Amino acid sequence: MIREATAADTPRLVAMAERFLASSEYGVWMPSTAEQIAAVVATVMQVGVFYVAEVDSGARVPGICISIDGEAWHAPGGCDVCRPVIVGMLALIEAEHPMSEETYCEEIAWWVEPEHRSGTAGPRLHAAGEAWARARGIRIMRMLSPAGSDLGVYYRRLGYVEVETAWLKRL
Repeated sequence: MIREATAADTPRLVAMAERFLASSEYGVWMPSTAEQIAAVVATVMQVGVFYVAEVDSGARVPGICISIDGEAWHAPGGCDVCRPVIVGMLALIEAEHPMSEETYCEEIAWWVEPEHRSGTAGPRLHAAGEAWARARGIRIMRMLSPAGSDLGVYYRRLGYVEVETAWLKRL
């Protein structure tokens, strides 16, 4: 299931962001504390959109919880055993390009836990993000990929064009 994140999701979003930073060059170049990441999460929720992908935890309480097409259904009042687990996130903001003054959609973070990347969480998050941008009348979406990643293949299949590569140097 894809849904908009809430403030209650912040600890899980921070944990995923920390995992991303630890697994990429971004963590070397732009280290962040949990508090800084939580502040970014809060800002994106105010000025953009933060989507999460959830999967059923797989636990069941016979007679109380069932799974329909991979989505957990909880008895009235809910249950504590089979709560969905957040396995991915996509954070987007609306921005104005300084040269063209055209509004575009900027990816702030896109992460799916490695053990869930062979599924549909990533593409469903991305589709939700594009739908959000279209609904706002945004015509350009800017997605990023870490150096050495094969995300470019995915982006090209969806009609994206590679426009630039970023280079960093510590001064």
